[in-house]
Amino acid sequence: NNNFAIVDGIEADVGSKATIFVKTGNTATRVSTNVIGADGKRAIGTTVSDAVYDAVINKGQTYYGMADVVGKKMVVAYEPIRNSGGDTIGILFVGVPEDSVYGPLKQEILGTKIGENGYLYIMNSNGVVLIHPSAAVQGTTPDTDFSKEIIANKNSVKDSSRKISYVWEGKNAEAYYTYFAPLDYIIIARVNPADFSGPVDNLRNAIIIILLISIGAGAFIAIRFGNTIARRMGDLVELGRKVMVGDFAGAAMEIDKNERMVTGGDEIGEVSDAFTGVVNNIQLFSNEITGISQDAVHGKLTSRGDAAKFQGGYAAMIQGLNNTINAVVGHLDAIPVPAFIINKDYSILYANKASATMAGKVPQEMVGQKCYDMFRTGDCRTGKCASGQCMQ
Repeated sequence: NNNFAIVDGIEADVGSKATIFVKTGNTATRVSTNVIGADGKRAIGTTVSDAVYDAVINKGQTYYGMADVVGKKMVVAYEPIRNSGGDTIGILFVGVPEDSVYGPLKQEILGTKIGENGYLYIMNSNGVVLIHPSAAVQGTTPDTDFSKEIIANKNSVKDSSRKISYVWEGKNAEAYYTYFAPLDYIIIARVNPADFSGPVDNLRNAIIIILLISIGAGAFIAIRFGNTIARRMGDLVELGRKVMVGDFAGAAMEIDKNERMVTGGDEIGEVSDAFTGVVNNIQLFSNEITGISQDAVHGKLTSRGDAAKFQGGYAAMIQGLNNTINAVVGHLDAIPVPAFIINKDYSILYANKASATMAGKVPQEMVGQKCYDMFRTGDCRTGKCASGQCMQ
């Protein structure tokens, strides 16, 4: 008693108020303290509260909390003092003014930002907001449903935290809270879901935009490509129709004027190339056949088709036509009497072997010559000319 060295040393070292209580019966009495009462003297002889006595003396626990120490609000801790046998014989009290805790704590809380719009605040079990970023809210007791729910569930989150969702000023909000019972602090972290979903939403929107652009571009390409295919297929159909009705000249003109018919570099282009080749071969074949036929009709039996220009069946057909003309000429050559074909100008188009023998020539030498120069008869170039009479 009246030994203040320990408590004064604590205040000198850490700046805290300190008291030593000694167990006396069913209470604990302050026997040494650096707490100064209203009378300016050390507050000796006062007793500890029943709640503190039960926690520290009866249960051997450390008690933390808020306390009114001779008229001053303090954040306090009461620690058991034990003898060598382990029995609790007293209590060591250490406390600091509430303001000295609130100051640094408030600065820490005010300096903490959660996302873009989130923040921390503290209220007690009575719903009083002790620390809040808004000076207008601090010290008030908001009468809100979510505050009441937080207070009602505080004891279930002493060693954990819980989330609560609610609507604040027309917007969805969330809060995570925990309870620090020794100081009766309900610590609440209020967050705006949009702060965290915003980047995700932006990414989602960017993906949607990219997909829409890609789909749009794909659709545009597909339409353009589809239209191109349709036009090119239409060209091939039109070409096929001309070939089907034998309009080879029209088909060739269609190819010459239509660049789409022979370009593309794809399967349709390859089909077009092949089809164009077919049309060109048919046109060339038709021209060759037509030339031979016209020569034969006009008596030029020496004209033959050039089978070397063609391949496969085309070459075989040209050669077959040549063989047919050769057979006809062979029969004419076998006739023992002179036989020849002239035009209206009396130019020889064909002469058989008998005619050539009569003229003293070979058949090839007579072709293109005037008949009256070859035979020189008395009737030549007169009204008695048999050939002239036949042409009248």
